[in-house]
Order: sequence, then C-alpha cells, then structure tokens
Amino acid sequence: MSFLGAWAGSECAVQVTSRLATAMMPGRSGAPAWHEQVELPADAVRPGLQGTNVDAAALSASLGQLGAAAPHRIGAVTLVLPDACTKLRVVPIETEEAPGSRAGAEIVRWAIRDALPFAEDEALIDTQMFDTGSPTRLLVAAAHRDVLREYEDALAVIGPVVRTLPATIAAAWSIDDDPDQHLLVHADHDALGCMVSGAGVPLFVRTRPLPRSEETLVDAVMETLDYAGERLGTEPGLATVAGLAADAAGLDDALIARGWALSRTSPDGVELGGRFAALSGALRAAEAGI
Repeated sequence: MSFLGAWAGSECAVQVTSRLATAMMPGRSGAPAWHEQVELPADAVRPGLQGTNVDAAALSASLGQLGAAAPHRIGAVTLVLPDACTKLRVVPIETEEAPGSRAGAEIVRWAIRDALPFAEDEALIDTQMFDTGSPTRLLVAAAHRDVLREYEDALAVIGPVVRTLPATIAAAWSIDDDPDQHLLVHADHDALGCMVSGAGVPLFVRTRPLPRSEETLVDAVMETLDYAGERLGTEPGLATVAGLAADAAGLDDALIARGWALSRTSPDGVELGGRFAALSGALRAAEAGI
C-alpha cells in the first residue's frame, strides 16, 4: 500500500473526518459521477497522530451504508485521511540522492523527525520529489502505521485501499496547475491546512489542529501566511478556500486585504473541488516509500 501516489487503479475516493464520511466516483468531465455522504456516530472517529482513532464497528457500519448506495460494486478505493492523522513537510534539498536510497532516506527522516510524537520505526513515511532545478522540492508525509491500518481495515467493507492521501494534499491536487503562486486554505472538521504551490509544485505546507472559532481560524491562516512569506518571500496570487474554511466569516476579506484573488470550493464535505479526475495527476512522479 502506498501512502502517497497517483490515482492508478482506484475507482472511488472515500474521505473520512470525525463527523462525516463521503464517497465519490469520478465522471468523464471531471465532476463527480456519483457521491454520497453519511453522518458518523459520535466518537466513531477521533483523528490523531497516535492512539486509537477508530471505533471499528461504528465506522465500518457507516461505511457499509456508502458501499450499499454505490451504483455498482467498488473494486478499489483511495482513502482521504483527516489531516490530524498526518504530518506534512516540504523540504528543499541540494542532493542527487533519490529518497529511496540510503542517503536519501536519511535526509527524509531528518526532515520529519522533529514533527513526529512517536518513534521513527513506528511511522510510515512516503515522499514525492519535484525536480525544480536547485533546490529540489521534496514533499514528505508521515503517519503512524497502526493509525493508518485502522482506517484501511474499516474501509474494507467498501473495497481494498490502494492509495491514501492526506486531506490537504487531496484538495491541492484537485486544483488546476497555476504558473503563479497559489495558496490553498483547507479545513476539515479536525485540522486546518495551508499549502503554497507554484506551477503544481508544492513550496510550503503546514497543518495544525482546527481552531475552535472562526476568528481564531482567520488568525491562524494569517500567521501561517506570515511564516510562509518569511520562508518563501511569497507574493499574492490566487487563493482557493476549500472545505469548511469556505464558511469561515472574515477569511475572504482578510485574504483580499493581503492581495490574494479568491476561488472557492464547496463547504459541504465534497472537498475535492468538483475536478475529481484531476487526482489522476496527484503526486505525479513515481512515489518512493521509505
């Protein structure tokens, strides 16, 4: 199983948050050909980096409803995880070593080590390298093996999981490539993710627990933009506000005041922005599992 990777072999995506599970199948036009959503029982999912995340019986029962509503039997599934389960980093590297090599693996582990609240040997770490000249950009994602297995096992009632994506990454790769700086602000029920990309290449990504008020959500986004600006010298371009962030009062005005032009996606739980087939290009080069 690959933690990050292309759409290959999957015919349905299932996104899970602490409150909702959403299943979608791509249509030829890129818009979902079918989607269905169920509300989850309280405490069926408690997303976190470690510890028990899933009440297996409760989540499987709800996911079984999605599978039963599908227009046909589902053969393979892409799992979209809550961001609260994963750690994401974009790391600029000056090396010719592939991440799958011994030297490359050490670079990857060094990049993510300080973000993990558990031992490295308990982590599933995956990478995607974007050859942008010098430096090369390396997207690193990590999750606890046992946490990931909980979600995969629950989804077995729908179909085998062949790909897994953190929610912010899934949302990012549903956005058309833009040659200018592109900001994604994405929130599910549990975490806030901000990602800056250019021409489809991730330049910066940061996820954090979801602030518990709209006012602090806006503050968190502005603080993240300040930090990204210090790292990248970010110039305003297009900002896409996705998921539950699309309902945050004051966020649009705050982004416009900083010079960002706005695009929006549905806040109703269908997080992938209506360009579902774009996931076929997600993390486009071959992944290198560590």
